[in-house]
Formats: sequence, structure tokens, C-alpha cells
Amino acid sequence: MDTARGVMAVWNDLLPGHEREFEAWYQRQHLPERLQVRGFLEARRYVAAEGSPRYCAFYWLDSVDVLQSPDYLQRLSRPTDWTRRTMPWFRAMARTPCKVALERGRGIGGAMSWIAMTRHVAGSAPMQAIRRQFDDAMMSPELVRVQLWECAPHLLDLDNPEQRLRADRDQVADWIVFIEATT
Repeated sequence: MDTARGVMAVWNDLLPGHEREFEAWYQRQHLPERLQVRGFLEARRYVAAEGSPRYCAFYWLDSVDVLQSPDYLQRLSRPTDWTRRTMPWFRAMARTPCKVALERGRGIGGAMSWIAMTRHVAGSAPMQAIRRQFDDAMMSPELVRVQLWECAPHLLDLDNPEQRLRADRDQVADWIVFIEATT
């Protein structure tokens, strides 16, 4: 999504034996519910070919501040019965509200990868180096788009009843590099 300035990045594993119900909940309730919130532009889900985390979802937003809107906060504060049944199955959950800090390329690739980092990148010199690396990477004909997402820490302390339903505390990344390619 070329106009998005915010992203909610989520990835997790799942307690074995609940995959079918998890998929039904995500597709039939959770995604439609989130996409009804004004400012949610697009949602995409992925399943890893192998390894962990098995599942990830990315929600592109008009602005990261959409995650403070009354409409979104109401959904977080009132989980449905189906959500209450599903959340305890989540394992190794990571949930990071992000600002799109840098973007190169356009479009949607047929393959995706991401790199989550917990080290802070500060100052203009590291950002200039990252810009150069992104520009160099985009010389590859297989790359469609690369983005650098920066955690929006002011959104981490919002009351989140859904998080309390999960077995473990959510993990957070400081930075995420999102890569889309043709294959």
C-alpha cells in the first residue's frame, strides 16, 4: 500500500490442534473487524513454509495514530466471545505498532520476508546508510519493495484486554525491515 504511513505488525505461533479454528476466526471475524476501523487500509496474512513463527499479519494504516482512535480502542476493549476463545492458543506473540520510516519500490510481491530488530537505530548517519542499502537492494530485479518500520513506543502502553487473554506477554521489535520480491 503506497500511501500507508503506519503498520501494525503481528506474528505468532499457535498451540497445536487449533489451526482450523484459528484460520476460521482470523478470516471470518478478526480481519473484517479490523478493516472496518477507519484508517485501516489493508491487511495481509502469511504462513511460513517452515520454521517459527508460523503466522504473521500486517495491517497497513493511514497513520500509526489510527491505533489510538476510539473505534480501534473499542474493539480492543471488548473482545468477542470467539476472540476470547482463540487468544489463549497464541504462542510467541509479537505485536509492534510501527511508523513507516523509509520505503523504496512500489507494488506487492509474490514472496515476502521480514527482519525484526531490537537494536535502536538513531541519528541521521545510520539512516543515510540504510537508505543507501535500500537503494542498492532495489537494483535487484526480483525485489519489488522494501520498507523500514520503526516501533511507535507511545502505543505500547495502551490498555489491551486481548493481550491479557494470551498465555505470554507480547514481544516487540524496535525496527522491522519488510521485503517483498517476485519469488
